[in-house]
Amino acid sequence: MSKSFVCSITEQLDPLVNEWQNRSLSAAHYPYLMTDVLYIKIREDHRVLSKSCHISIGITDEGEREIIGFMIQNEESDDTWSTFFEHLKERGLQGTELIISDAHKGLVAAIRQSFTNASWQRC
Repeated sequence: MSKSFVCSITEQLDPLVNEWQNRSLSAAHYPYLMTDVLYIKIREDHRVLSKSCHISIGITDEGEREIIGFMIQNEESDDTWSTFFEHLKERGLQGTELIISDAHKGLVAAIRQSFTNASWQRC
């Protein structure tokens, strides 16, 4: 595939991804949340950099799973996790009772700050 073809496809997909990434979460109830970071390579300013992709999967009472959000950031820290969680809540995420994640210090701190009434479970 040519570079121009890939750029053309990306330009067509960007609005769809942006719409999905900012859709309302208020119509569904996700009492359970699984969250983690994936590190991915991003081309930025003619360089390839490693960036963190914060991702959350919401689980309904019926056990249905859905990726409810992701956010690419420069690192994994309590600040980046707090930013991600606040974005989810601004989109309507509410009623979360349990968050399942690894024990990254910044992640656990952000969970405690952003979801004061939820329990946390290490996976």
